Amino acid sequence: MSFIYNLKGLEENIIGGAHIHTGTTCNDADLVGGHYWASGDDVWTPTYGAFYSTDDKGNAMGEFDIDSGYDYFSNLGHAVVVHASDGSRIGCGILVRRKAQCGKSKDI
Repeated sequence: MSFIYNLKGLEENIIGGAHIHTGTTCNDADLVGGHYWASGDDVWTPTYGAFYSTDDKGNAMGEFDIDSGYDYFSNLGHAVVVHASDGSRIGCGILVRRKAQCGKSKDI
């Protein structure tokens, strides 16, 4: 699976984490849960490429490939969390399908 990101307004010149979590809400931090992977080692770590690097304006754009043991559809509805350089959670959103401009569903 490719994890594509375009982040703005973060700390400048740092490395942080971006992960899919077990939870399906961002409304309650306790329900966001931990990293979402099927078995074995936690793949949502820098060792497996799950990180972003910001520039001198606090922006980060890129992607990494990761095999969490779950396919695209199994990841839908889960919380995606952005972590600061100290590991604290600074952003959260829910992975959803969106409609493309032509009106057809587009996988994101």
